[in-house]
Amino acid sequence: EVDRSIDKNGKVLDYGCADGNNSKFLLDRGFSISAIDITEESIKKTKNNLNNYDPKHWDAKVLTENNDKLPYNDNNFDYIISNQVVYFLASRNRINLLLKEFQRVLKPNGRMIISMLSRFNTYCFEGAPKGDNVFTYKTPSGEIDVYVTYDETHLRDIFSLFNIVEIGYWDNYYN
Repeated sequence: EVDRSIDKNGKVLDYGCADGNNSKFLLDRGFSISAIDITEESIKKTKNNLNNYDPKHWDAKVLTENNDKLPYNDNNFDYIISNQVVYFLASRNRINLLLKEFQRVLKPNGRMIISMLSRFNTYCFEGAPKGDNVFTYKTPSGEIDVYVTYDETHLRDIFSLFNIVEIGYWDNYYN
């Protein structure tokens, strides 16, 4: 039996925080947040979004794009959330390095929620295969490379460092 209780006083790493909306949602529910993203612009938006919250309960940092080391102590977080981010590393090797860092900073029995792309995503349908599960998708502002998972077995292999409790699916293919 898996313990699904949640410590609402827990500390959460919001990896790839963007504008801080997920951090705000979690702060409203009593969690402490460490938000991190690769751009000054995202961190500025996050700080503005969280400005009305007690600074004892949150921090926001910029992670340089090619830095594979997280600026946190070992066993620091109860939870990690990374929504619509990890696949932009566009390399199984870089994803593996990040997951090792997640393992390092996550407390024993900590939990993660991470979203990944599947082969049924628009990035694949309308993108070009680059090799090694990477697709290149053209946008008005340039090309984006993404790492794609092919099935649940592939997903379990990627996250084999962790005890996977649940894998969920959703579809957002737009016409």
